[in-house]
Amino acid sequence: MAAAHQVFIYRQALWPLESAAPEVVEERRRLADAARDVLLAAGLPVWRLDNGSIDSADPVVGATVNVDPFVEGGVFVAWKASMAIVNSAIKALEENRLDDPAMERYGAIIAAMMPAVAQLLTTAGFTVAGTDPAGFRPLELEITAGPKHAK
Repeated sequence: MAAAHQVFIYRQALWPLESAAPEVVEERRRLADAARDVLLAAGLPVWRLDNGSIDSADPVVGATVNVDPFVEGGVFVAWKASMAIVNSAIKALEENRLDDPAMERYGAIIAAMMPAVAQLLTTAGFTVAGTDPAGFRPLELEITAGPKHAK
């Protein structure tokens, strides 16, 4: 298998994920930078988490903008609550306590912030696809295009 491929198992399927062309990834990075700038201008904390990595030891809270470098990838935005809230929700989920206030609090944060992030981006001229609950990124928005006037 070529070095540009990684193999993932998802939904009982096995397929190779091929890296996108360098110019495609660079265009995604420009789009991610422009989206980050809009969210920062609105006063939100924003992190670039390309490929899930970050160069800071600071806790990641707020909006995250991620460039997925694969052919089937794109630019994605998520909202990260504090680790205390996330860990409480995970613990409740692991213990099958679906009515736990920690689950409700986490859900309320995502339910409030993701539409707000989408509204900020669409108002600035970005094309944003909604979340895909059955997809690979169920709590993330995909930015599919930037403003027409952006370079």
